[in-house]
Amino acid sequence: VLALVLPVKGRKILRSSRPKAQILRGTVMMLSTFSFFNALSYLPQAEATSINFLAPLLVLSVAPWILKEPPRISRWVAAGVGFLGVLIIIRPTAGLHPIGVMFGLMTACLFATQFIATRRVAVDNSLT
Repeated sequence: VLALVLPVKGRKILRSSRPKAQILRGTVMMLSTFSFFNALSYLPQAEATSINFLAPLLVLSVAPWILKEPPRISRWVAAGVGFLGVLIIIRPTAGLHPIGVMFGLMTACLFATQFIATRRVAVDNSLT
């Protein structure tokens, strides 16, 4: 992507007005990757991936306070339907390994943090 953007936007695309937030975002992305691979060592891929779909629900639940976004019923309905899908895939009585579930939930929380950090640094280097 850099090879495509750099000739058009120049070196200014490499500067950030929020370098600490960008570093935090990158660190959270790395930790979420490690956490997900640990979850995969205990859980089947479908279950580990479906647990990650809790991340948007977590973002939605903290968005009014952190992102100052008003809660909307349509978003909550969509999140509820997504949560039902997660429950169908995970099947709470499936006997999943508790450590794998813990890593899966940690990954979902880290993904939610990553999504929030991405929204907060989105003002940097707009490509529009």
